[in-house]
Amino acid sequence: MKFEHFLTKTKDFLIKRVTELIALVFMFLSISILISLLSYSPSDPNFVVENTNEIQNIFGYRGSVTSDFLFQSVGLVAYLIPFTLFFSSLNMLIYKRQVVLIDSLFFCILYIIFGSLFFSYFKNQSFLLIINGNGGFVGTFFKGTFLTSILEINENVSFYFLIVLNFFIFLVSTKLKLSQIINFYNYLKKLFRFKKDT
Repeated sequence: MKFEHFLTKTKDFLIKRVTELIALVFMFLSISILISLLSYSPSDPNFVVENTNEIQNIFGYRGSVTSDFLFQSVGLVAYLIPFTLFFSSLNMLIYKRQVVLIDSLFFCILYIIFGSLFFSYFKNQSFLLIINGNGGFVGTFFKGTFLTSILEINENVSFYFLIVLNFFIFLVSTKLKLSQIINFYNYLKKLFRFKKDT
């Protein structure tokens, strides 16, 4: 009986440590992706452009290829992906549940679809992303489907509806609760008020 209890505790301990390790890996990955996206330069060598210019991306060639792939495939929505990965892995680290990441990735796919469609339909012209535009090739694909005819029914309503829908799905994907955001806001208010008083 004691040995069975020991095995159960050991299994729970190992599952929690593996979950923490996966969460830390995804946190590091999300920060790395965000840095490579922020230091993106269209003139860097990648899948499409081959040149001998000095690479501007902080992570070098790997960062250049990663950021270019994300921008060319999903467009400006790529900026949201690292935040989803970071906050969902933070939740995974706190609550020790691996299913959090799977849920987040599902909602991430949803906002990629609607966000890419939004940028391809309404704001496609870009000086930064000249090949596939702000919506990437995913947005271009969905722009060629029946979804465009739905957007054309009322473009003003569609514009704001897609913004609200993407924002809502993004918040759901991060697994942030409204109470956590309010608590964090109150904490920052107290912190800044304390610094002003001293």
